[in-house]
Amino acid sequence: MARKHSLRSMISADLSKLSLGLVASICLIASINVTAQAYLVNGVSKYAEFNTPVFAVKLELPKVRDNAQQIYNHPTTKKLSFRILAERSPRLWTRMLIQNVSMNNDSEVMTAQTNALTKMADTIKGNLVPGDLVEIETLNRNFTVLSVNRVDIATFETEGFFEFLLSGFIGETPPTIEVKKQLLANGEYDPNMLALFDSVSYSQNRIADVKAWAADVNIERPLLDNQGQGLANQARGMGGPGQQARGPGGQQARRAGGQQARAPRGQQARGTGAGQRAAQNTLGVQAEDAADLLIDLD
Repeated sequence: MARKHSLRSMISADLSKLSLGLVASICLIASINVTAQAYLVNGVSKYAEFNTPVFAVKLELPKVRDNAQQIYNHPTTKKLSFRILAERSPRLWTRMLIQNVSMNNDSEVMTAQTNALTKMADTIKGNLVPGDLVEIETLNRNFTVLSVNRVDIATFETEGFFEFLLSGFIGETPPTIEVKKQLLANGEYDPNMLALFDSVSYSQNRIADVKAWAADVNIERPLLDNQGQGLANQARGMGGPGQQARGPGGQQARRAGGQQARAPRGQQARGTGAGQRAAQNTLGVQAEDAADLLIDLD
């Protein structure tokens, strides 16, 4: 009898351990569901200067899309990744981003995003070299993370910062029509472009270099629900029913690139006389804003 009682006790103890293990596993799985998001490749392209590839760029979304405004407005997580193919200094890297976004955003948006752009320039403390992976990921509309070689190095809490940067590639005036078309491929991307993106990678030494850039940075990513939507977004109701359409930089009722019903390069529908001069003045203001940012980088 004593032996049967001992056997029951052993079995009960083993079952208790198994139950605890199952509970721990379920909790771990649940934790993974709310802190990570599976992405689909929406499109891949490459950026070149003087026919020399500088980087490959990849847009990833929880659900593929072919419409820039829908991508801007949707409150899910989004990620824009750059595979460096040619060495670039932090100044040249940021200059390229500024030039692209300045062609797709008005002076109000450029001014609102100045501090975030400056912070990005200051955060990258060494040259980007071939193989480096730069990732810009929005976890909700007010929280964007910058990482290099899978090391988080900065966060940005400026509303619409991710969409602002993305507009430089899929806005009204992209670097080339082909770049925009390939990033908005709705998942039907060119496998050769993805092969180019994956053709080089970073070393362990580069990870150590990047960690040194962010030695004093402590970044906590916000939780997500299992649809990849930031919990902070849900609390604010951003992007839900009744919300006005938003473009880059958090501007309401704007078209792709943060522009108010404008044609490419920020020009309004052209007429004669005063209308044409007004369009030219708008471009002048945008150019001055971009120039001021570039000067600050020097």
